[in-house]
Amino acid sequence: MKTKEIILDRFNNQNISIDKIVSGVQTIEKGIDRKTIIWAVNDLIKKGAVVRTGRGVYRLSSQKEFSPSLSNSTLAITDFISNQFKYMAATISDSSWLNEFMVQQPFSSVVVLEVVDSAVSSIVSKLRAENFDAFPKSDFKYLEAYSKSAQPIVVSKTLQTTATKKKNKLIRLAKLEKLLVDVICEPDIYGQYQGWELENIFKNSIEKYAVNFSQMLKYATNRGRKKDVEKLLDLTEGFLQYKETLV
Repeated sequence: MKTKEIILDRFNNQNISIDKIVSGVQTIEKGIDRKTIIWAVNDLIKKGAVVRTGRGVYRLSSQKEFSPSLSNSTLAITDFISNQFKYMAATISDSSWLNEFMVQQPFSSVVVLEVVDSAVSSIVSKLRAENFDAFPKSDFKYLEAYSKSAQPIVVSKTLQTTATKKKNKLIRLAKLEKLLVDVICEPDIYGQYQGWELENIFKNSIEKYAVNFSQMLKYATNRGRKKDVEKLLDLTEGFLQYKETLV
């Protein structure tokens, strides 16, 4: 039996550490070295048969990475930033990406654009000049009274995290790990996603998609909300299985 077949057969639908994968394979394939087994795991990740759920922890599952469709508004913002600010990095989140995990659908959504702190005011001004409904995060309290669209833009300073993925050279999109933490940290912005719907969002998203829990908790720690995030993660089977691998 080949190494990858052993991994898939022996650890199917489990959250498991790389040490246990190596140990399990070596009991069957005598003499195989650790490096070869790690190579096999990485190849299975590329093929979508294994996902990382933490540092040195994997789940043998067909769960896919969260990859939402971009709204026309989000695409327009992406194009505008890429064309007008060729040397400025930005991260985009869209609250509508959470809708598939909810029971009651929101009437509106918010796009959050993160840029360097010194650029927030100028970005808002330029977006408004192009008829985008943009607000600095500091003025979010005025959004309900003055917003003209169903998908306003909130511009804030960049929040450092690895839970993003490239859209193009400078634009990055929030990964599910970041979005779930931001919902907890920014109740003013994500007001329609609180309460019992927040539990639905966590349960349904983690059941459906691959989540890197260590990456998510690191970001939650940086934002000072690790305990709140863990409380909701504890409602999910995927996270409980992940914690068992750490014991």
